[in-house]
Amino acid sequence: MTSSVYSTGTVSVSNGSPIVTGTDTAWDVALVTGGMFSFAGYAVPIASVEGDTSLTLAYGWPGATASGGYAIARETSEAVRAAWINDRLAQILTKLSLAGIHPDGAGTLAERNALSPQPAAGYLWLRVEIGYGLDIYKRTPSGWDGPFGITGPEGPAGTLRWIEAGWASGTAYEYNDGLTRNGTSYRCFVAHTSGAATEPGVGANWQTVWKVTAAKGDSFRFRGAYSGATAYLANDVVRDGGSSWVALQATTGNAPPALPATTNAYWELMAVKGQDGTGTGDVVGPAGVASNRMALFDGLSGKQIKAGTLTEVLDMVGSPAEGDILYRGASGWTRLPKGAAGQVLRQNTALTAPEWGAPAPRGHLTGIQLANNAADATNDIDWTAGDCASSSISPILMVVSAGTMQLDVAFGTGNGGRFDAAMSDGSWHCFVISNGVTVKVGMSKSTDPTSQPNYPVGYAHHRRVGSIIRDGGVIRPFMQAGDMYLWATERIDRNSNANQASVLLTVSVPTGIVVQPLLRVQMSALGVVGVVNQATVLGSAMTGLANLVVAQIYTSAASETAVVTATPPPNLSTNTSGQLWFAHTPFGGAAPSASTLYCYGYIDSRGRV
Repeated sequence: MTSSVYSTGTVSVSNGSPIVTGTDTAWDVALVTGGMFSFAGYAVPIASVEGDTSLTLAYGWPGATASGGYAIARETSEAVRAAWINDRLAQILTKLSLAGIHPDGAGTLAERNALSPQPAAGYLWLRVEIGYGLDIYKRTPSGWDGPFGITGPEGPAGTLRWIEAGWASGTAYEYNDGLTRNGTSYRCFVAHTSGAATEPGVGANWQTVWKVTAAKGDSFRFRGAYSGATAYLANDVVRDGGSSWVALQATTGNAPPALPATTNAYWELMAVKGQDGTGTGDVVGPAGVASNRMALFDGLSGKQIKAGTLTEVLDMVGSPAEGDILYRGASGWTRLPKGAAGQVLRQNTALTAPEWGAPAPRGHLTGIQLANNAADATNDIDWTAGDCASSSISPILMVVSAGTMQLDVAFGTGNGGRFDAAMSDGSWHCFVISNGVTVKVGMSKSTDPTSQPNYPVGYAHHRRVGSIIRDGGVIRPFMQAGDMYLWATERIDRNSNANQASVLLTVSVPTGIVVQPLLRVQMSALGVVGVVNQATVLGSAMTGLANLVVAQIYTSAASETAVVTATPPPNLSTNTSGQLWFAHTPFGGAAPSASTLYCYGYIDSRGRV
């Protein structure tokens, strides 16, 4: 017996191409059309065979371009199907014989009817005709009796290829192609190239290549208003007297009946005419309205409607009053009554609805303490939760959760990034910002962060909540307690025993803001021979000169030694350049052996008023 798998020779395939090229193959005579081509783990149906060494797949090769051994399963090929049909026919005839049934003749019905003379009663005819099942007809004295169907074993499963475009002349159709023509569905059972003679349902020979799979059903045809001069067919639908009627048979000049009758010999009621608006509960609308307007009842009758205005629609939500606000709540539209004078509109703490509340007092700030981040002290600052009023004449309250600001990340990329384009040494200011709903944090070297390229659009509210210094590529270590910032290591801002007239001296505090520096002065007369009488004098930047003696060293004899340490009160203010007035003033005698000004921190009100 011939193998159901053909694998002689080798093949070459290309990715995306349906063409398969063979070497030492004999596909044309191997009857592989319609079989399944398998290679390199893929299997694709064979659409056609062009020769012993060329065939076309049903679609482009899905695998990689390659060559090698292959296999073709022929269980589904056209030749195998034909052999299967003949084999089953032989089995049926054998079973009929075993049952004592011996057809006297076989062929088409046309051949049966052409028998001359017609056979005697008892003659059995087996109908064998393309497109029809196997049936037995028996000759009786009054004619042919039948058909008597013969059911054979279940056939192999087929694969239907549906042709969406429908039938077209000059097209090569294959076995099991399906399509619709004039409302009826057909299946091709003989491969052929279409022409007028094989047009499904129309051509003279269409039944030799097509089988009906689903006949066209009846459908309604709407013909408009009824006319006595129009010829109507069954299932035509007309409009007459405001009602719809369907024709029961072909008719001309026979009108539908008058209501309340619902049928006559030619017509049957399909849809009865509706009321004209005068009945109980009927609704009457205006003659015309603008598109997309909402319908509202007009009056108390329940039968008149009108085009509602936006004001009328919104007024239906609660009892309207001037100043009320309409918002979408969890279960529908809700009305928020107007607030009291001086109140501001804000989101509730659950962020689910607006509410009225007292405005945030200007300068308000609670919490929001800064600290060096333990994981990345070089670039990151931690902050605690808190809330603050924005820096404006009419501030809003901004509530912020604890988190981390990242100086080395542009805002929008990480949590609390910088608003500036680049990172550099100097003073950096920490901000809380808001668009009225969402609150975020970030850093900028400018006291106006909105001027920076990474500042987000729409965040009109902001508040500086602290400032830090970055030098040597590292955020300077510090500690914060309320408004007081303490350096982890105090800084030396002047170390000289030379006399100095009043001058602006830069101290180790952030610039861009006014702060109260925390200072320590140390003067020493150790090793000096003679009288020493000198003072360190400081003054706020706004005073224009040094006018406050904060430390003085005095020795009355050459044999005396002295060291003076003083901590000025934190009531001196810098300018925005981090400067205050300084003087080293002699009152007689020699200069001290040493005089040092230290800065160990600063006090920053952070925008309080």
